[in-house]
This record gives sequence, structure tokens and C-alpha cells, in this order.
Amino acid sequence: MVDFDDAYKSLEELSSQQADISDRNEAQTRLDLIDKVLTAFGWKFTVEDKSESGYTDYRLGTPATVAIVEAKREGLSFTLPDDVNYGIVSLKALLSGPENKDLKSAIKQCMAYCADLGVSQGIVTNGHQWVAFIATRSDSVRPLDGRALLIPSIKSFCDNFTNAWNLFSVNGLKTKSLERALDLTPTPAPVPLSVRLPNYPGTRVRNDLQSSLQILGQVFLEDIPSRPQLRERFLNECYATSGALSQFSELSRTVLKSQLNERITEGNVAEETVYGKRGLNEKLTGDIVSAAMSNKPIVLLGAVGVGKSTFIQRLINVDAKDLFSQAISIYVDYGNKATMSDLKQWTVTEVSRQIKDDHGIDIENIRFIEDLFKNEIKEFDDGINGLLKDVDHKEYLRRKVEKLVQLTSDKSGFIARAMSRIKTSHRKQIVIFLDNIDQRSKEDQNTVFLISNELAAQWPVTVFVTLRPETYYDSMRYGAVSGYHPRVFKIMPPRSDVVISKRLDFVLDLMSGNDEEITDILGYNLESDSLRSFLEMLSGNMVSNHDLKYFIDNMSGGNMRRALGFVTRFVGSGHVNTRKIVDIWDQSGSYFIPEHELLRALLHGDGNYYDPVSSDVINIFKCTSIAPRDHFLMPTLISFIERSSRENDSSGYVSAEEIYRALQAQGFSESSIQEALNRGVHHRLLEEPLTNQNNDNFDRLRITSVGLYSKNRLPHRFTYIDAIIVDTPILNSEYYERIVDAYTLEQRIARAVEFSHYLKWAWDESCLEPKYWSFDTAKAELDSDIEKVTRIAQATTPMHR
Repeated sequence: MVDFDDAYKSLEELSSQQADISDRNEAQTRLDLIDKVLTAFGWKFTVEDKSESGYTDYRLGTPATVAIVEAKREGLSFTLPDDVNYGIVSLKALLSGPENKDLKSAIKQCMAYCADLGVSQGIVTNGHQWVAFIATRSDSVRPLDGRALLIPSIKSFCDNFTNAWNLFSVNGLKTKSLERALDLTPTPAPVPLSVRLPNYPGTRVRNDLQSSLQILGQVFLEDIPSRPQLRERFLNECYATSGALSQFSELSRTVLKSQLNERITEGNVAEETVYGKRGLNEKLTGDIVSAAMSNKPIVLLGAVGVGKSTFIQRLINVDAKDLFSQAISIYVDYGNKATMSDLKQWTVTEVSRQIKDDHGIDIENIRFIEDLFKNEIKEFDDGINGLLKDVDHKEYLRRKVEKLVQLTSDKSGFIARAMSRIKTSHRKQIVIFLDNIDQRSKEDQNTVFLISNELAAQWPVTVFVTLRPETYYDSMRYGAVSGYHPRVFKIMPPRSDVVISKRLDFVLDLMSGNDEEITDILGYNLESDSLRSFLEMLSGNMVSNHDLKYFIDNMSGGNMRRALGFVTRFVGSGHVNTRKIVDIWDQSGSYFIPEHELLRALLHGDGNYYDPVSSDVINIFKCTSIAPRDHFLMPTLISFIERSSRENDSSGYVSAEEIYRALQAQGFSESSIQEALNRGVHHRLLEEPLTNQNNDNFDRLRITSVGLYSKNRLPHRFTYIDAIIVDTPILNSEYYERIVDAYTLEQRIARAVEFSHYLKWAWDESCLEPKYWSFDTAKAELDSDIEKVTRIAQATTPMHR
């Protein structure tokens, strides 16, 4: 990165060497002048890249192109106003006369390149004279009616260097400082329908049955696993280890397998999975025994929602129950302690509390302390203070207390010594688990890893610490982990359908037991014929309903917490006709959950309308500009990465530079692409390499099953379109007036038809090539689904929203 002072020196030196205009040809002009000016401002550039209108001389920026530079030979001088040494003028006035026909031609040529590549900032230069302008605009002004910044010489760059640096440096052009200087105010997209709705997003009112079912969702996801009376049974019956690769994933089996393997090897550290083909990894149990001697923590790696906490409970209570029955285990949970500030102090205090509360050993008790420091007390008594025992007993006790306070003042050292005494006297190994730190900041995670190393090194204990893979790999390169070589075990995600099926069957079995016993355990009565029927129906669907499993598997993306959340939001949703479902099940013993029922529950959540902030599902047609093509940026982006990943490495990554080049060549702007990438990563449609996560800029990205499902299935569904209409800006005034709120199913169908026509208008207006993705193909599928819903509506009583 070129800094401010070096850039000025480079331009000043170039200015003194090239004071006069000569007659170099274009190639020499570029080599001697233009390359050096651009390099002085810190730019990395590519030359002679093809666009629809020809070959660009310079493309500035990586991975995205932020400006196009059109180069002319040195001898081709532009006629600039005599009194403007460095400043902004009207392009229309500048190009009005015949004397600037060459400049006008060069600017129009540059504008054509910019339009081809979705680039807004253009520059024309002959090496000495520089004209910068807005080549493609997002307001109502024609580019040639805009304004331009004139720099008549390289010396002018030096004379106005601070301003020039702010506009032309890498940061300046990337942050659109030039556009602001030239008075471009981007026109925002029209507000979506949601802004016009008085009670958006509203609250969905549940009936009694739906409310009861909603409570049940909390029971089988949160209450039951946390009940001590049920813990061992739950861990035995509900725990699912990682098994065969999912048959429902939109990702190819090659990519899926590669992704799982990558999560074990990318850190360049010897790592193992916690389970092997024969059950719990023997190396893990061996490490539990030997860890205290090796003075290193055991790291448990697992993505968010994969079940790290449940694995720990399973390890203690089931898989290594015999081992832990002979050990003192301490579980430190950082997830529920949001206000803690000094993590080390809190950890030490929490360990001390659990030793007392859970194991009946009060290390603060005076008898324990005196026994622990009996050698030091003997030395105290043998010294001059011991003479006070018979002469001034009160003073003796006061000094003895001061001595004990001094000995226990180092809390960590005191507990370490106490641990050693407990381990010896109780003949038990001590194991400490540091868990749920991944719910806190990256800095806190690094801090806790350092704490785990300190405890393992200084205390006679075995220490486990759970971390996210991305945090661990990032820290291996730059953070707290880099100076250590811990032993690492990876918790792989189980299949979501297996996890959900086990949970449902567990609850059903629980409900079939003794009512009084269950009421005593949970604190309330679970008995309900309707609840039982609904759960039986869900359980049956998790066995035979491939559409349901397909949806959950892909949209959860390996996050078990998310997958279970889908089910709980469906159970008791105000958007699901639960009474109808229960009645059909009770009468026939069969009910097939259609995809649209689950999708509708997840799209709307607790609201009457779709809200992108709270919904589990992204609006793939969202746009933030007035360019109609931006409606199709997300599906095009996903499709490009999907296609390119097949040609690249087996892990499926595509470089950000490839992404920007391909999409800018389709006419999407750099800012729109950046916004789509950010939104795609945020909503889990895309993911970065583990070693790159938490960085500000994307280096490589790959598609996820969430992204593929969102692109391949959702745009074809009436239920999806019906929901996201309220969140999609309508850029055509006629459709804007016609697409309004809807209440009955017939009204919603009519609105979805209008929206389909609107998107077709936007697609045609965009003139996008169906190179990666085609709305025409999606529209055919969507229209077919709308027709299907229309036939159902005509055959049944009109339904109200």
C-alpha cells in the first residue's frame, strides 16, 4: 500500500521529469506516464481487457473494478479552459466545441466500456491531462450532461495533492469520493409495499391449540434437554453422531465431502473427529487421562449449532461415563453470562463456586486453608511471630490471618494448589470444560483460549475448550492460538432429519409414560391428545416426507440448532391450520406436510407479513438501486459461483475477483455486487474459507446448500413470492400502483400474477443474457405453481390470510 508522502514524492519527481508534452505514441505514453501516475496513487490495474465495446486500456481495482481509464497518446492534447488549473466543470460545456472532438470521442468510448462493465467512474488521459467523470449514473442525469474534474498537468496533481489523493487514491475511488465531488446523489430504490402498510409487520394471533403447540416447541427443544432427571435418558436416546452424507443436499456429494474434510485439515494442525467408525475416538479418551500431564488444553471444534454443548454432556454422562464417574468435572458456561467483564477472574471464581456447590468442597473454609498451607503455617510458628502465641495471642492471630490472606491472595495460584490437594486426597482426576464462548466476541474467544492454556499449564487438571472452526483457524494465523499447539478434535454435524426424528420420538415416548411423573419433572402437564397427534404426524413426515427433509436439510446448512428451530416455528405457527392437520391425522392416520406450509411458517414467523429482519428466509429479489437488473443479481451471483465452482478446486471456492469480473461484465455495478455478497454471506447463502472469516474483505467464496435451495426452489413457489412481494421495491410506476395489500387467497393470487409480470418486465428491461440464470425459466415454474394454487382455491372455500 502506497502512503500519502510516498505518493507525493513520486508525482513530484515525475512532474519535474515530464514537464513538457512531447509526441510519444500511446504505448510509450502509458509506460512513461500513465502507469507511473496510477502506481503513485497505489493502484493495481489490468490492461487490455475485453468488454462488449472493445478492449479497456486500464481497469482499476481488485477484486472489483472501480474505474476505467481510457489512454490516448501524449501528442493528442485536449483543449481545457485556460483559467481552470484544477477544478470541476460542466461536461456539456467542455465538449460543446469542435476543438474537443477527440476528447469527446474518448469520453464516449470510456463511458461505453463503463456501461459494459457496470463501472460508474471513468477517466480519460493523455498522460499529462486528466479528465475524470461519472460514466454511468444512478440518478436522472445523462452522463454527458454531468460534470468532470479537470487536471491539466501532472504538476497540478502535486499543487492540489491532498484533494487529488482523497479523490484518486485507492480508498478515494473505492469509497466514491469522486462521485460525491461531482454531485452524484444516487437515487434510492422506491420504498417497498411494506412501508405503505400501516400495521407492518404485525403480530399473528394464535388460537388456543396453536398456543399450546408453541409451548410444546419450547418443551422439546429447551426444557427437556435441561432437566437433570431426564439428562441421561435424553443423551442416550436423542444424541445423533455424524453419519452418512445427506442424500437431500443441493450440494454435490463431492463438494459436500470436500467441505467436511476441509474443516478438519485447513488449520494445518493434526486434528481428529470426536467419533470414529467404532464410536468415541479412543485418542480423545486417552487424551482426557493424559492431558493434565501434557499441560495443554483439548480443543473441541464445532460450527455454530452443531451441538458442542450436547457432545460434552454426552461425553460425561454416556460415552465416557465410567471415566467421569471417577473424576470431578466442572462445566464453565460463558453463554449465559453476558455482563462478565474480566473473563479470567470470572472463570476462576466460577470454578471455585462449582467445587463448593457441586462437589461439596469449600476451598474457602478456614480448616481447608490451614491444612493446605500447613507447612507455611509451621514456618510461621517457628519464626518470630510464633513467640506471640503465648505472649499476645490476639496479635498472633491477627498476623496469622494476614499471612493466610497473603497466601490466598493469588486466586489462580491458590485454586491450583487446592486442585492439587483435592486430586490427591480424593484420588480423582479433575476435568474443566470451558464452553459456549463462541457466543461471544472474537476477542473474548481468544482470551478464553489463553485462559485454557494457562489453566492447563498451571493447574493439575484436564481442560477442554470449545471454539468455532473459523475463530480457531483465524487465531492459528494471527491470534492467541498461534503460539500454542493444542490437541484438536472436530465435532462433525449430524444429519438434521435424524436429529429431529430422535427428538420427536423421545417426546412421544415421554408423553406415553406416567403423567404424574412427567408433570413433576417438567412442572406442567404435557398430556394432550391434540399435541400427541401433531407430534405423531410430524414424526411420520420426518420418515417419509422427502420434500420436508429436503427443505430442512438444505435451509439449515448443517446447523442443527437452526434445523430444530424450523420445526419449533412450524409447531404452533399462527400461519398453519393446526386444527385441520390434527383432524385429518386423527381420522386417517396420515397427513403429508406440503412444502408450502412449512415455508409459510418460516417466511412470516410471528408476523402477519414477511419481515426480512426476523425471517429465516432471504428475499432473493431484493434490490437497493433503481436498476431493474439488480432484482436478479442474487440468483445470477449464486448461479455463477455454482458453475465456476465445478471448474475450480474441489472445495468449491471461487475468487472474488472472478465474481466481480463476471458480474460487472453483465452490467451489475460494483456497489450492487458488494451489497449482494454481504447479504449473501449474512444469510448463509455464501461462505468464506474458515481461514478468511472475520476479515473485512472477501477473498474467496463458495455456495452453500442454503444458497442453492434459495435460488433453485424458492423463486418457483407461490408461497414465497406471496410473502416477499411486500419487501421488494417496484421500479415501474404502473406496477407500483397495482401491487397493493391483499387479504383473501384470490387477491393474493392476483397480486402474485402482477408481480410475476413485473419481474418479467424488469428482466426484459435489463437485457441480461441467460448465461448463468434465466428468469424466463423461473417464471415458467412460478406460473405453473400459481396455476396449481388457483385450481385449489377454486375447488375450496376461499381462505383468508
